[in-house]
Amino acid sequence: MSGGAHLEGAAISGMSGGDVARRVSVLPQAPPAPANLATRELVGYGRHPHISWLRQFGERDREIIEKTLETCRLRAFADRRVSTLSGGERQKAWIGMALAQSPRVMPLDEPAAFLDISH
Repeated sequence: MSGGAHLEGAAISGMSGGDVARRVSVLPQAPPAPANLATRELVGYGRHPHISWLRQFGERDREIIEKTLETCRLRAFADRRVSTLSGGERQKAWIGMALAQSPRVMPLDEPAAFLDISH
Protein backbone atom coordinates (compact mmCIF):
# COMPACT_ATOMS: atom_id res chain seq x y z
CA MET A 1 0.00 0.00 0.00
CA SER A 2 1.34 3.43 -0.83
CA GLY A 3 0.14 6.97 -0.90
CA GLY A 4 0.88 10.42 0.32
CA ALA A 5 -0.64 13.51 1.82
CA HIS A 6 -0.60 16.79 -0.03
CA LEU A 7 -1.28 20.31 1.11
CA GLU A 8 -1.97 22.97 -1.48
CA GLY A 9 -0.50 20.70 -4.16
CA ALA A 10 2.75 19.92 -2.34
CA ALA A 11 3.69 16.70 -0.57
CA ILE A 12 3.61 17.21 3.19
CA SER A 13 6.56 14.82 3.54
CA GLY A 14 8.71 17.40 1.75
CA MET A 15 7.70 20.29 4.03
CA SER A 16 9.29 21.35 7.29
CA GLY A 17 7.26 21.03 10.47
CA GLY A 18 7.15 24.81 10.77
CA ASP A 19 5.84 25.20 7.22
CA VAL A 20 3.04 22.73 7.89
CA ALA A 21 2.25 24.43 11.24
CA ARG A 22 1.94 27.82 9.54
CA ARG A 23 -0.63 26.34 7.14
CA VAL A 24 -2.55 23.82 9.27
CA SER A 25 -4.04 24.17 12.73
CA VAL A 26 -5.52 21.00 14.23
CA LEU A 27 -7.96 21.05 17.13
CA PRO A 28 -8.54 17.66 18.79
CA GLN A 29 -11.84 16.82 20.50
CA ALA A 30 -10.74 17.29 24.11
CA PRO A 31 -7.23 18.69 24.57
CA PRO A 32 -5.99 18.70 28.19
CA ALA A 33 -6.08 21.98 30.08
CA PRO A 34 -2.61 23.38 30.79
CA ALA A 35 -2.13 23.84 34.53
CA ASN A 36 -0.91 27.42 34.95
CA LEU A 37 -1.56 28.97 31.57
CA ALA A 38 -3.74 32.06 31.18
CA THR A 39 -6.30 32.10 28.37
CA ARG A 40 -4.43 34.91 26.58
CA GLU A 41 -1.23 32.81 26.71
CA LEU A 42 -3.00 29.76 25.28
CA VAL A 43 -4.40 31.82 22.41
CA GLY A 44 -0.90 33.27 21.93
CA TYR A 45 0.52 29.77 21.44
CA GLY A 46 -1.21 29.86 18.08
CA ARG A 47 1.33 32.44 16.94
CA HIS A 48 4.39 30.24 17.66
CA PRO A 49 4.65 28.76 14.14
CA HIS A 50 5.12 32.31 12.84
CA ILE A 51 8.02 33.10 15.16
CA SER A 52 11.65 32.35 14.35
CA TRP A 53 15.16 33.61 15.03
CA LEU A 54 14.61 36.30 12.43
CA ARG A 55 11.00 37.09 13.21
CA GLN A 56 10.30 37.53 16.90
CA PHE A 57 6.90 37.91 18.58
CA GLY A 58 5.74 41.41 17.70
CA GLU A 59 2.96 43.94 17.63
CA ARG A 60 1.13 42.19 14.77
CA ASP A 61 1.05 38.97 16.84
CA ARG A 62 -0.37 40.86 19.82
CA GLU A 63 -3.02 42.43 17.58
CA ILE A 64 -4.03 39.00 16.25
CA ILE A 65 -4.26 37.61 19.79
CA GLU A 66 -6.42 40.51 20.99
CA LYS A 67 -8.65 40.32 17.91
CA THR A 68 -9.04 36.56 18.44
CA LEU A 69 -9.95 37.07 22.11
CA GLU A 70 -12.63 39.50 20.96
CA THR A 71 -13.89 37.28 18.12
CA CYS A 72 -14.17 34.25 20.40
CA ARG A 73 -15.75 36.31 23.19
CA LEU A 74 -12.88 35.51 25.53
CA ARG A 75 -11.97 39.03 26.62
CA ALA A 76 -13.53 38.53 30.09
CA PHE A 77 -11.48 35.35 30.58
CA ALA A 78 -8.20 36.55 29.03
CA ASP A 79 -6.28 36.65 32.31
CA ARG A 80 -7.91 33.62 33.93
CA ARG A 81 -6.13 30.28 34.06
CA VAL A 82 -7.44 27.86 31.43
CA SER A 83 -7.76 25.18 34.11
CA THR A 84 -10.36 27.34 35.94
CA LEU A 85 -12.64 27.79 32.90
CA SER A 86 -15.85 25.88 32.31
CA GLY A 87 -15.85 23.24 29.58
CA GLY A 88 -17.41 25.62 27.04
CA GLU A 89 -15.09 28.51 27.95
CA ARG A 90 -12.11 26.18 27.65
CA GLN A 91 -13.30 24.96 24.24
CA LYS A 92 -13.56 28.57 23.04
CA ALA A 93 -10.00 29.19 24.26
CA TRP A 94 -8.71 26.21 22.24
CA ILE A 95 -10.63 27.41 19.19
CA GLY A 96 -9.05 30.83 19.75
CA MET A 97 -5.58 29.28 19.75
CA ALA A 98 -6.33 27.49 16.48
CA LEU A 99 -7.67 30.70 14.90
CA ALA A 100 -4.74 32.82 16.13
CA GLN A 101 -2.45 30.49 14.22
CA SER A 102 -3.94 32.03 11.03
CA PRO A 103 -4.04 28.68 9.23
CA ARG A 104 -5.21 28.01 5.71
CA VAL A 105 -6.59 24.62 6.79
CA MET A 106 -8.16 23.81 10.16
CA PRO A 107 -9.41 20.26 10.76
CA LEU A 108 -11.60 20.24 13.85
CA ASP A 109 -12.81 17.24 15.86
CA GLU A 110 -16.21 18.18 17.33
CA PRO A 111 -15.41 21.89 17.80
CA ALA A 112 -18.83 22.62 19.30
CA ALA A 113 -18.42 20.07 22.10
CA PHE A 114 -19.09 21.67 25.50
CA LEU A 115 -20.29 24.96 23.94
CA ASP A 116 -23.58 26.51 25.00
CA ILE A 117 -26.20 26.67 22.25
CA SER A 118 -25.71 30.47 22.01
CA HIS A 119 -22.14 29.99 20.76
